[in-house]
Amino acid sequence: MEQVSLNLARKWRSAQFSEIIGQDLVVRILQNSLFKNQFFPVYLLSGQRGCGKTSTARVFAAAVNCANLFEFQKNSKIAIPCLNCVSCLAMKKGQHPDFIEIDAASYTGVDNIRNIIDTSSFLPVLGHKKIYLIDEVHMLSKAAFNALLKILEEPSKSVLFILATTEIQKIPDTVRSRCFQLLFNPVVDTQVVHHLEMICKKENISYDVTGLETIAHATQGSLRDAINLLEQARFAENSVTKSVVVSVLGYVEDIILYELLSAMMNSDIDQIIATLKCFDKKTISVEYVVKRLLELLYDFILMKYGADAKYGSELSELSKQQIEAIHITKLLGWFDEFVQLDTMLSKTSKKQLLLESLLIRLVTPEYQDYRQEGAKKKNNIKIEENNTIQNSDQQLWKTFVMVVSAHIDPILASILHATDMELFDRQRHIIEIRTLKKFVLFQDLFVEQKKIYQQYLDQVFGYQVTLVVQFNKVEEPIVKNFVSKNEIVENKVSTVKTSSTVKTANDSNYARKITQRYQTPQVYDKNEVTVDVADVSKWKVTHMLLEHFGGTVREIIKDPTDEFNA
Repeated sequence: MEQVSLNLARKWRSAQFSEIIGQDLVVRILQNSLFKNQFFPVYLLSGQRGCGKTSTARVFAAAVNCANLFEFQKNSKIAIPCLNCVSCLAMKKGQHPDFIEIDAASYTGVDNIRNIIDTSSFLPVLGHKKIYLIDEVHMLSKAAFNALLKILEEPSKSVLFILATTEIQKIPDTVRSRCFQLLFNPVVDTQVVHHLEMICKKENISYDVTGLETIAHATQGSLRDAINLLEQARFAENSVTKSVVVSVLGYVEDIILYELLSAMMNSDIDQIIATLKCFDKKTISVEYVVKRLLELLYDFILMKYGADAKYGSELSELSKQQIEAIHITKLLGWFDEFVQLDTMLSKTSKKQLLLESLLIRLVTPEYQDYRQEGAKKKNNIKIEENNTIQNSDQQLWKTFVMVVSAHIDPILASILHATDMELFDRQRHIIEIRTLKKFVLFQDLFVEQKKIYQQYLDQVFGYQVTLVVQFNKVEEPIVKNFVSKNEIVENKVSTVKTSSTVKTANDSNYARKITQRYQTPQVYDKNEVTVDVADVSKWKVTHMLLEHFGGTVREIIKDPTDEFNA
């Protein structure tokens, strides 16, 4: 029979621990487990795609059943799996009777898990242990996970489970807590490049290092993706170079993107259009172009603040001069526009058209003037709408003052009665009131009693509100009669109850309902006697209050039934 030719990714799949790239800690843990002959019933391997989870699981499974395991436990320098014994050869051919690999993406149901539970009770045929590898285990249904719990917690001594996943957050906590978890890290670029160089030499593939570095950077830690991309570039041209890799990926070289940004900084529409023509000659990845433009613009912003570039290569002196000349707000505006474009690309098939139109639009003077004027009008309207005090707002404020007076210090209640709302910032939920300068000596009262009045303020307005008090009013306030506690009791003001539906201060119906709920006719206590306070030495505090608030001092005769004086 003619031998099947394998692609590079399958041909160079790791067969021994020494061939696993970039996972030194995981390899050391598994080898120590083998050396000490101590195995956990369930292993959970997690990490991004292509970082070696499944390959490592197969190598570990082969080592567990390798004939040389006992020799390795005596001498750790012996390599396992040996790849030569009956068990290792069966693993290599994919015909080992004690190694069962299941793709959970294809077998997600509870019936498949029940089959595993039933067969796991059978003793191994060829090796020391029966091993189940469940790949992409996060794809199992909830019922399947529930069925798996018992067998994971108390499996047979002759059974090992290895679970592999790229999305560890989707694994239920009840399953994770029963597993020995091993985290696979993305393979670093230098290790990817070194491994690709080895493959190129073994396969007689012509290459240059910059081409391999481009592959490593593009695949972002996935060794399997890197090998697959190497094979694509290998068939595209005779040699794997940077330009070939960029062409395969649909990337655009940085020099073209720098020319594009330079034309934008000069507002040179003709140059932008000329640069964009090169996009028509080849297939490009618009996503990559937008991502790269965002990175270069971010570099420009860093350089404006004197920091080093993070993503770009060396800039020419001309480019540096252009960056120094352009205003930072323009760079920030361009960055925001490309961020918005990046979010739109997944929703359209006209990706290149959107990119090119945005590049031209951003440097069109008429469009810039239009955007600035529109933003100015929008901000002015927004500020005006946010800060305008409506009648319903004042109604709610008066209701709050009336309700809270029963629960706070009488002096603080009197100040609030003499104060109107000056500013209401709806966007930040801030109410500002202004009172006389001389009341600043009672400023501590607002701090001390904030916990009391804050709950009623939030309940009356329907959401959390911040009260800001300014003690800078010059003109004399309108004197308002002080409301005694007896009066409030007779008015039967009840505690405000928070509505389950959040209301806003703009809802005039809500303001009217709240006001009607708490407004009752004022009835003064008849059991009051006017007090003579002519003696200043005896009534010093009283005279200070009269100086600031005016009015008449009355003695309130206590009633045993009064809830405030009982």
